[in-house]
Amino acid sequence: MDYNIIPVESVQERDIDLLILEELNVSLDFSQWFINKLDLEQPTSKIKAFRSISDYGLGETDILVSYSIKTKTNFILVENKIDASFQDSQFERYKERGESLIRECKQKFQS
Repeated sequence: MDYNIIPVESVQERDIDLLILEELNVSLDFSQWFINKLDLEQPTSKIKAFRSISDYGLGETDILVSYSIKTKTNFILVENKIDASFQDSQFERYKERGESLIRECKQKFQS
């Protein structure tokens, strides 16, 4: 047995979030693969990813991905389920959170 290997008792949602977050922020290959898997147009700017974005009353987004295509900014809300079930009205809250983000960005960049 190799005693130099550190055993991992369990993998938690946060662990996966941080791994995906790091790869999106540092690996162009991973970022392109991720966008391809979502069947989206490739970004014209570097992808930026953020963890644990909360919106009062609408819950939390595990990972928020932001990138540009020409002059348009796109956002992807990523929900990561490892050992948890979906919450009541989770899809509706995600949709509201996305719409709130769009309104916030429009106000910020149009003023």
